[in-house]
Amino acid sequence: MKKQLSILLCCSFISGSALSLTWVQKNNFTPGTRYGAFAFSVNLKGYVGSGLIEAGSSFTLVNDMWEYDKTQDTWTQKASLPVGGRISAATFTALNKGYISTGYDLVNYLNDTWSYDPALNLWQQMASFPGDPRYTAASFDVSDYGFVGMGKSGGYYSDFYRYNAASDTWTAISDIPGPTRQSAKGFSIDDYGYVVGGANQPTGYNSKELWRYDPISDIWVQKTDYPGNGSHGLAGFVLSGLGYVGTGTFLGAAPGVAYNDFYSYSPGNDTWTALVNFGGGIRAGAVSMTIGNSGFAGMGTTQIYPLIDYQSDWWTFDNPTGIQEPQNNNNVLVYFDAENNMVINTGSPVNELTHVRVHNSLGQLVSTRELLQNQKEITIKNIDPARGVYYYSLAGISGTTRSGKVLFFN
Repeated sequence: MKKQLSILLCCSFISGSALSLTWVQKNNFTPGTRYGAFAFSVNLKGYVGSGLIEAGSSFTLVNDMWEYDKTQDTWTQKASLPVGGRISAATFTALNKGYISTGYDLVNYLNDTWSYDPALNLWQQMASFPGDPRYTAASFDVSDYGFVGMGKSGGYYSDFYRYNAASDTWTAISDIPGPTRQSAKGFSIDDYGYVVGGANQPTGYNSKELWRYDPISDIWVQKTDYPGNGSHGLAGFVLSGLGYVGTGTFLGAAPGVAYNDFYSYSPGNDTWTALVNFGGGIRAGAVSMTIGNSGFAGMGTTQIYPLIDYQSDWWTFDNPTGIQEPQNNNNVLVYFDAENNMVINTGSPVNELTHVRVHNSLGQLVSTRELLQNQKEITIKNIDPARGVYYYSLAGISGTTRSGKVLFFN
């Protein structure tokens, strides 16, 4: 028996939506220029901290942290890291907390790990990273587990470790294939982790390889190479099931060379698509993150060491299938069934793999699923059918997107 609760159901159609997006500049990072900062997001807030600030022709290490509210476009200072500052720490999010691990304090490579609880504005030291101390490690998170690996200290690495936030324990996982390297970019889509790029300066190796990690099988699978110019110090974030990666440098190029190209990656068909260039211009080591339905990037430098040209700008790249006002009625049906599961019925079978996502009225992602080719209906559990507006999106791997909103009431 269907428990029909919807009183509004509309949908808008967007074809090739990612290509029509643009970069929009937001308020600069309040403290000023910054390089090598850590960055993570928890719920609907972003956090940026530590790193290097420019001081004339030299630099100074700091340990402050700032919260970014994308709704208000404001920066607010929060509790500083309880220890000295660092550059190029690994970061991930788990159990509604942000984590940093490893890094470099300009004297020592580090392996300590810290969690930040936004609700309490409190840092807590956790179990140390079990590999060799290092910086410029790659990191991502999947299902409240953090993953950290690769990077550099005296040498370069390819080892990887999984962090269990519930038990505060680290476990070694399979090394990432290929040569050892630093400054690769990690991100996660659905239940997989991805690592792209990285470089090994002594050997002149600049990787364009993209690797997908399956936490269930503990297997790395190589995917289509990154098509961009840079491979070292990339920026990146995830929106609606697509990875967005760009900027960075190519080690071995003449000093001062950085890039501003940006691309989206679709895991459904394993392809990259060129996008509009980063709005802030050429950039190396930019801070980047996903906050709600928007991607953000900024700061970093327009030069390569030993030259210094640190930046403080902050840019957003909007979600192509995020919350929007619907424009046209269609035959998609959304309802809660007798067991309070949300059911989305497209009316006719889809002709391609389709990512299905549901957001609540606060813009928080509450579910992400896949509708397989020739399916027309999907059931989503664990969504509260309380009074309120829900937004759904159906994004096909070809780029065609349908999205809309529905009001449920008791």
